[in-house]
Amino acid sequence: MSQRFLRCPHCGLPHDEAAATCPTSGRVIERAKPTTAPPPAREGTGRDPSAPPPGARADSPPPRSERPPTDPRALIGVTVDGVYAVKGLIGRGGMAAIYDAEQTLLGRHVALKVMPFERSAAPDAERRFLREARAASILNHPNICQVFDFGSLPDGRPYFTMERLYGETLGERIDREGGLSFFDLIDIMLQVLSGLGAAHKKGIIHRDIKPENVFLVARDGKPSFVKLLDFGVAKAQSPETARSGDDTTQLTRTGIVMGTPYYMAPEQALGDRHFDPRVDLWSCGVLMYEAVTGKRPFGATTHQALLQAIISECPRKVSELRPSTPPEIELVIDKALEKDRERRYQSALELIGDLQRVRERLARRAQSA
Repeated sequence: MSQRFLRCPHCGLPHDEAAATCPTSGRVIERAKPTTAPPPAREGTGRDPSAPPPGARADSPPPRSERPPTDPRALIGVTVDGVYAVKGLIGRGGMAAIYDAEQTLLGRHVALKVMPFERSAAPDAERRFLREARAASILNHPNICQVFDFGSLPDGRPYFTMERLYGETLGERIDREGGLSFFDLIDIMLQVLSGLGAAHKKGIIHRDIKPENVFLVARDGKPSFVKLLDFGVAKAQSPETARSGDDTTQLTRTGIVMGTPYYMAPEQALGDRHFDPRVDLWSCGVLMYEAVTGKRPFGATTHQALLQAIISECPRKVSELRPSTPPEIELVIDKALEKDRERRYQSALELIGDLQRVRERLARRAQSA
């Protein structure tokens, strides 16, 4: 399902991206004016469109007026800040473009994450980008993608560099396999929860746990190593961060498209802004459900119907969709998806403990079979 949503600046809930007014308050939803891209170059010029224009220095970006704002390839071949030689484009999303780059002095490959032109005029977009770099940089944990450096391009757009990872996302693996083996699921979730537990201990709630933000680093002959990605919508709860002026609550009201809310906890769907780390544990429940069955527990054709399903409907039992599911795993998923957060897992450590016990039981059962 590719439908995207808009975070309403008035009521704080997701609405259809094309919505002109808030269905709750009736107020107009204002948007930043889109940047108009120049017409594409004509074919047959014989020049690589990703190359700098004639006469431009190879180590500096071409003039902004000559670069199509929507073409992320314009940065390929540029050496950023005289340090990071951009080799190629890894991927591009609505919030950033990510490049393969080399830190030339050390010969180290890094991932260079850059805010796209069309996001640079959006309200608070740079603060969101900076918050992601800051959150990841203070979380020195092996299961969280490490951030190395932060800076700005000559055109003013911020960038940061982070670990260059090789492998696939959990979402890509689910798409390929349909459902993971139960031991693989537990191994991946223990690493996800280890990273989340470290973030929660620092007072940081991720708020965007989903298969696309769980990266599985390939290791020859060994299980995948998990790296958590994208702390761009993380909410800081620590007094130190609050004093720094990082108003994450305000940043959720800017009308920025935040993506589909399939992994949103019921309290978030209800518009409760006073949530805690248990929203991440709910998202882990959705993630486990999807990794076992190949399907999300909640789905709908409109955002309002989806939110209503999350708030009030019970998903199909995991064992109905995959009868071979051990009852111990189903019980863990059911508890993680408790709509009443007081009955849900209360901490990442509690969920880790249950998953470790389930793994031990499954191992003993496999040995005695």
